Amino acid sequence: MSYVIGIDVGTTSTIGILIKLPDLTLALESRPVDLRSPYPGWAEEYPEQWWRNVCEITRALIANSGVAAGDVAAIGVAGMLPAIVLLDEHDWLLRPSIQQSDGRCVAEVEEFRAEIDDRAFAQLAGNGINQQLLAAKTGKKTALTPIYDLMLAREAGDWSLVTKLGKQLNVSLSFVAESSNSAMQWAHEITSTARNSAQK
Repeated sequence: MSYVIGIDVGTTSTIGILIKLPDLTLALESRPVDLRSPYPGWAEEYPEQWWRNVCEITRALIANSGVAAGDVAAIGVAGMLPAIVLLDEHDWLLRPSIQQSDGRCVAEVEEFRAEIDDRAFAQLAGNGINQQLLAAKTGKKTALTPIYDLMLAREAGDWSLVTKLGKQLNVSLSFVAESSNSAMQWAHEITSTARNSAQK
């Protein structure tokens, strides 16, 4: 018999499910996630809580299902996007995460909108200019923005968008999947195209 565990690390809760393949749910568990907003517009969470939840949920799924841990064939994990988690050189957390709904980068978003044609950007990157962009959150107007949005489409499993973007830009899916200097150059080309559209 094959058993699998699915974990969803979400913004408001972490949820786990243990399934006997193909479709029999044996156990379901969830734990809340604390969203903190120390200032208006801020949205932060504690990554340690995500990890603690995953560990507790996994143990509870095994205990409540009667399935031996060694009989679990696979574990699939999904998580919220995009959250920024800052680590030091030893991979220790520096601060709480900055969540996708965090609105402290309003000025940076407006700067992007002044420079880049939002419609052209959305057509190329699959996402509009908003507070969820990594470049807006980090305050860096770099080639990271469009590649990050394309990665969001890839991570979300929106393969039709990934394929469409790949065809538009004449790149392969393997190229889209890698984070390399050539990918960064490609992202720069997307940003340049959107900027040129804005200037016309």
